[in-house]
Amino acid sequence: MEIDDDFVHATIGTARVLSMTLCFVPLPRVADICYFEPDARTSSAIGKCDGSFTFWHSDGKYSSVDAGETIDLTRLQQFAKNLYVAVFDHNDRRFSTSMGVPNALSMTVSFLDTPRITEIRYLEPDGRITTATEFIEGCFRFLYSNGGVHNRALNGRIDLAGLERFAARLHETVFDDDPNDTPAERNCALLQAREFLMTLSRGPSSEVPERVRAEAIALLRHYPSAGDIELIASGCCSWLAAPR
Repeated sequence: MEIDDDFVHATIGTARVLSMTLCFVPLPRVADICYFEPDARTSSAIGKCDGSFTFWHSDGKYSSVDAGETIDLTRLQQFAKNLYVAVFDHNDRRFSTSMGVPNALSMTVSFLDTPRITEIRYLEPDGRITTATEFIEGCFRFLYSNGGVHNRALNGRIDLAGLERFAARLHETVFDDDPNDTPAERNCALLQAREFLMTLSRGPSSEVPERVRAEAIALLRHYPSAGDIELIASGCCSWLAAPR
């Protein structure tokens, strides 16, 4: 039986946000979000300059989606600049102050366990790249473009939970507003769910726990057959009772 992303998402559960990459040039925007899907595959959302996203499903398909909301990234951009200045003031000054603070190019955030900033990339005045990594919670390691290394601990943390909530809502929007979610697709999902329950009800005890198999059998007693689903779709079926 072939199972698509919609069926997996509806049956097993929601995806987990793995990481997010922010781009600060030319304007702050979400560049990429990576998800761990319930079927153990990954999917991603690629941000566009107009604020919309191209969502690449784990099965190779893609769809366009509008987040329906905006997220203010200027606070994170300013944090990246302030972090560099804080370390620069306590490090050997390789550049004169007249050259200015480098541009923060991007920031990557990981949401595994405790959310943390895995990397910030800076474009130095000399045209080379410096990176900063939060290797321990609240502690950043700077790898300078000239090969130098400097560690710095910060007091307090920046809140990254809003980014994770934004990514989770975007994923929900993809499946809620999927243009492929047609009546035919919903019909197919109902039939696939029945097949899935039948597979669980017939599975050997070595693979399917007895409690799960018993629950599947109980659900199948009241689950519509293929013929019932066709009648429901045609609108001439009294198989379901009207809600009271």
